[in-house]
Amino acid sequence: MNSDPIKQWYIEHHICYVCRRENAEPNKQMCWECAEKSRVFQRKKYHQNRAANIADSSQRRRERKAKRLELGLCVECGKRPHDEGHKTCIYCRRKELRLQKERRQQKGALPSELRGDGTYCYACCQPKCNGTKICGDCIESLRARIANARAHVDLSAHKWTAEKRADIARIIYEREQRKK
Repeated sequence: MNSDPIKQWYIEHHICYVCRRENAEPNKQMCWECAEKSRVFQRKKYHQNRAANIADSSQRRRERKAKRLELGLCVECGKRPHDEGHKTCIYCRRKELRLQKERRQQKGALPSELRGDGTYCYACCQPKCNGTKICGDCIESLRARIANARAHVDLSAHKWTAEKRADIARIIYEREQRKK
């Protein structure tokens, strides 16, 4: 309910409360012309101080999410409790996964269901496999990366090297001697 009784009368009778001449749009309170003028004005006002408006809306979003998290609700929808170990409910996570999948497919990415099926390479998603999960080019690349990783591994500090095993055996022997 509006505090202005005249404005409320126009709204109840489906007349635009701004110009008070035209019928209001269905399920709206203003006529199309006044609504469009309002949209243009709001858009212009928003873009005059766009950086501050973006910062303000970001701050409000952060506060809303913090409040929902404090109440134990999903930070996205605020309708259901969030799941343990997550900030969102299962429904919002599923929705986000579906949207991400659609966005990737719109960009031309191959759906994960088709990767590694023998037609498309699992690594590069190109249709050049001959019944294997990974194409020949990618296998050579993977082998080179694995060889490079092995060359840069320092096994001297590994706990099962000969020196470490000797130290462990010495410690065990000393403990047994102390027990006797």
